[in-house]
Amino acid sequence: MSVAASAWLLSGDTIMIAAGDSTLVYDLNAVSRVEVSRGRKSHWLAGAGIGFVVGAATAYVALSSGGSTSTCDQSANQDAVSTGGCIALAALVGGVPGAGLGAVAGLFRCRAVHSQRALAGRSGR
Repeated sequence: MSVAASAWLLSGDTIMIAAGDSTLVYDLNAVSRVEVSRGRKSHWLAGAGIGFVVGAATAYVALSSGGSTSTCDQSANQDAVSTGGCIALAALVGGVPGAGLGAVAGLFRCRAVHSQRALAGRSGR
């Protein structure tokens, strides 16, 4: 059974849940799983920033390695892209996809509590 609630409180062996205009009371021993969501707050922007930096740095390292065929290592390849161009290329090739993946990963904030012991002494709103 699934119940959407705005607040809950543990009292002895029962859990009281505020759902809409009513209060539901359940025997705690009958509850096998409680999922807690802290709302729709997300960290998509932080995820996008971290993903961009990690993706761009990874792409820069990959573009700078490779010896005489390196795209960005001018000391090994006379036709290599300039440093500024290489940074821009790394941002495009690695940073943009990394930012997208990081933003998606930052959207999700939900955790499940699987044991009654984990609920002991807690209440939520």
